[in-house]
Amino acid sequence: AVVSTQSTWGVSQIAWSGVESAPASNNIINMQEKMDAEALKASIKEAERAVDLAEREVKNRKLLLHSLQKQLQDAVIAGIGGMKVGAEVEQVKKPAPPKDEATRKAEVRRRWRIWE
Repeated sequence: AVVSTQSTWGVSQIAWSGVESAPASNNIINMQEKMDAEALKASIKEAERAVDLAEREVKNRKLLLHSLQKQLQDAVIAGIGGMKVGAEVEQVKKPAPPKDEATRKAEVRRRWRIWE
């Protein structure tokens, strides 16, 4: 006979009392163990789902934090005179001055000497 039923975090605990025959008692105990195992499995799945949701929430909040930190950094840099936010100023390369014919021929000879 069932005396009391308690629920802790979604896991049911049933207290049994009474004198019953041995085979019937074993069947009831086996059924009780299976029910407890199923309840534990369900509780574990629920807890895993809750942990997964919490981890996603933490990840989302970290991304938001980094975004806000970047915005603050850009605002501070923009507030300082003389500094630019974003890409740095690109320096334009000046083309090399034209070489005279003798220098060009000497470089060609050196290149061909290396390949031989």
